[in-house]
Amino acid sequence: HGALHVGVAVADSPLGPYHDPLSGPLVSDPHWAIDASYFLDGETRKQYVLWKIDGNAHRVPSVLKIRELDSSGTHFAEGSVEHQILSSDKPWEHGVVEGPWLLKRGSYYYLFYSVGCFAG
Repeated sequence: HGALHVGVAVADSPLGPYHDPLSGPLVSDPHWAIDASYFLDGETRKQYVLWKIDGNAHRVPSVLKIRELDSSGTHFAEGSVEHQILSSDKPWEHGVVEGPWLLKRGSYYYLFYSVGCFAG
């Protein structure tokens, strides 16, 4: 296995064709970055990318992270930093958190995610 990364691609239509404006990954990590999703805060108009660090594939805790994007949605916002928002630290998660999906309803943010592992 090679390293796994989060990329970004853009197109003029949902049907493509897509191209990579970065010519490389948006997010990289030694424990692999996967399961990216996008969130737009309708109130602040700020854009974010969420992703999983695939720690369970490396026998360390998996974590979910978030970082603000710039107005293009293809680069990180200047001065932004990644934040760890969740870790697989609960027994019922079986060492795995993944597939983050964030939404806002009213004044609350809701994070949906999957837990557990399909193999073993």
